Amino acid sequence: MTRMLIPTPVKQTTTGNTALLIHRINQVLKDILKGTGKTLGNLSVEAGSKVVFEFHNVPPITLSLNEGHIWLQTPLIWRDELHFAKSAGALLEVLQYPLPWVVTDQPVLGLRGRELRALVDESCFVIDTRFGELLDAFYLRSCRLQQCVGEYSRP
Repeated sequence: MTRMLIPTPVKQTTTGNTALLIHRINQVLKDILKGTGKTLGNLSVEAGSKVVFEFHNVPPITLSLNEGHIWLQTPLIWRDELHFAKSAGALLEVLQYPLPWVVTDQPVLGLRGRELRALVDESCFVIDTRFGELLDAFYLRSCRLQQCVGEYSRP
């Protein structure tokens, strides 16, 4: 990971459960950054926030908290619709395997196959290492999908 961006959040109302979840997410992100030698400082994730993880060899991965739901998503880059259609079998094979701490067990393609999305289970933030494991698995899955269509090399 090269850097993490935290844009200004879209204001949303927070409940007690959401506030606790936000606290857990902030703590996990601080622990991840501490492991890289960086700090979050005074910045914190709020309801409506998006945290963008940027990498060298794949599109960025965004963590967003929207109306009590936590999403991981990344854009997928295809040459054209025909190439996407030809890669469908390989893409489905990659998508069929479960990811840890994803509500539906599997990520999904969104926006007509132009993004990979996963609804994150809140329990992912109960133990500090779970989110790191999910982020690693999601990163590898997005790399594998990009490799299916020949756009990015394997990390």
